[in-house]
Amino acid sequence: MTGFIAHLPAGQPPAETVENEPFWPAIDTAAVRESGRLDGTHTSAQLRGAIAGALIHVNDQLRAWAAQQQAAGFATLGDVPAPRVAGQSRRVLAYQRAVAAATLAQLENTRRAQATLPAGLGKDARVLESVGLRLDEHWQAMRHAIADVMGRMRETVDLI
Repeated sequence: MTGFIAHLPAGQPPAETVENEPFWPAIDTAAVRESGRLDGTHTSAQLRGAIAGALIHVNDQLRAWAAQQQAAGFATLGDVPAPRVAGQSRRVLAYQRAVAAATLAQLENTRRAQATLPAGLGKDARVLESVGLRLDEHWQAMRHAIADVMGRMRETVDLI
């Protein structure tokens, strides 16, 4: 007899909307779960908290740009002129990507702190490195999406 026990993926919690500042669109938790391929192991409260933190971070990064747009007479991000993709403003789509990436980074950071590391054989360093790389990728995706919201070129700088 083997000790294998199959676990079914956790059920998906109901979708919720996380309200935002008036200029920015609200964020749908189901859309973040789907884009981040979250399987339901994070509770609704954990996800809402991570999204709220992401909204604060992304909105702070874009605050000066948003003030310029509001001074130009645009009440919401959706009102700022931009080409449309899939029926939505490219800027709104980029903003949603920025918030999703920042949310995933925050959840990944929590996972790193709570990770159950394999004992021995030097695997713990490899696991932490892998989590660290994913974390860096999420933050980079957020920075790229913020640049897309503002209509600026993406920049990558490496030290030699």
